Amino acid sequence: MLETISEFYRTSLIFWSNLIAILLQFVNITCGRHTSQDHNKPQAEDDNLQFYNMISKTMESFVEEELQRVQRKVQMHAQVDLLHRLLVQQQLQELERRRLMRLAVARRRLEYSN
Repeated sequence: MLETISEFYRTSLIFWSNLIAILLQFVNITCGRHTSQDHNKPQAEDDNLQFYNMISKTMESFVEEELQRVQRKVQMHAQVDLLHRLLVQQQLQELERRRLMRLAVARRRLEYSN
């Protein structure tokens, strides 16, 4: 179950990273067209360009934050998985210890009865 969650986060991270990269390319292409069309732009186009640049920077920072958040979640799930495996291993060792104790007690009873 935890492996599928970790795999889901990895594939989700790849999907969203690719989507945001495509959106950033679109914004950059759109801004590039605006800058290459006319060198004597009116103030409104300069404002639009600044707005697109601001959006691009915001999206880049959002992508970085999301990547860090997903990495933290993947690490957290890996830690939980490791702790779960250690707990199960410890429980199995305890069960084996109890089984050996019962076996030793049964052997002593058998020796005393003979």
